[in-house]
Amino acid sequence: MAGGARAAGRDPAELEVWQIAALDCNRDGVASRGKIGAILAFMAAGYILQGDLAARGVPAELHGAIAALKRRYSTRPGAADAALVDELGLFDYLARRFAIYGTPDQCRGQILAARAAGLERAMLSVSLAADPVATVELFGAEVLPALR
Repeated sequence: MAGGARAAGRDPAELEVWQIAALDCNRDGVASRGKIGAILAFMAAGYILQGDLAARGVPAELHGAIAALKRRYSTRPGAADAALVDELGLFDYLARRFAIYGTPDQCRGQILAARAAGLERAMLSVSLAADPVATVELFGAEVLPALR
């Protein structure tokens, strides 16, 4: 990013950097995990982890599992996709990298950890696999206040 900014004659310090994450905030943490697993399969197999995985920051030991996910993913029902992400041992890695999920307490902990690691601006994507209205309302009421 910094190299691209300089090549365009811009100061990297003047750029706004945004992070995007899938969101599922639910009082039932197990249900949230299942829903976010399906979303993570779609994100990883469908469009985020394309091209050179090393250049995308994926640890070498996960390259085979990501390749298997891409081969086996077929937009089937969410439970099958979530099971595939678990079977391939990718859930924790993908969730840490691309999602905020779980109960309000879990979501709060994840977003505060991301903030402590340098997150300044985030765009949260709520899939229809989740209940979008309930997710946004619960996150807004019980997680966002912790960020003030």
